[in-house]
Amino acid sequence: MNKSWFNYYKNHNSVALSNILLHWPYLLNMFLINHKKILEIGCGPADHSVFLSSVSPRTQISLLDYDKNIINSLRSRLSNKISKFYVCDITSKKSVDRLKFKKNEFDLIYSQGLMEHFDKKDFQTIIKNFLPYSKKILISIPAENYPNRDFGNELLRNKEQLIKIIKPIKNIEFKINKYFPDIGIRTKIIKIKKEKIGFFNAIYLILFGSLHYLIKVDRSN
Repeated sequence: MNKSWFNYYKNHNSVALSNILLHWPYLLNMFLINHKKILEIGCGPADHSVFLSSVSPRTQISLLDYDKNIINSLRSRLSNKISKFYVCDITSKKSVDRLKFKKNEFDLIYSQGLMEHFDKKDFQTIIKNFLPYSKKILISIPAENYPNRDFGNELLRNKEQLIKIIKPIKNIEFKINKYFPDIGIRTKIIKIKKEKIGFFNAIYLILFGSLHYLIKVDRSN
């Protein structure tokens, strides 16, 4: 079987409630931003955008992914909920420029489970490529203690490593915090079993541990 993101997601035809609940800190931060027009990059199945379209139907939501098969599938299912669909190599400035977005076109650009698939250079390039089109970028990624790699080349980083990547980018302010509380019980149980974590440490992990980072980037000019 050909390994691709389209094949990985092809049986994913409905929004998973568990995915919505797990990423509630990420979604809450979206709601705290006054957004009329937003863009999800590396959207995959677009669970969070579909959810947002249901609870905020007046928001114009656009989806962008590198895989044209993913975008074609989403367009066939979600054209009544999503404003626009784009295919783009987000690591290429030329590819992004060809989309002809206006400056500050979006109130928010966001991604979940995307940026961990890129090395330091591409991580920085992606942020730089999209900064002209929104003053706010919101990123959710698995933390360094995330127990499993779902698909692709996932680079799990700690907070200090993320700071070193983002800090050199000019004209931005940023914050990096872990989800709290992180209610991803299933993933925590996987970690407990895989690493054979003792009882009391397991209880602490379930109640207080976090396996995800939320990164907020604000353009300062």
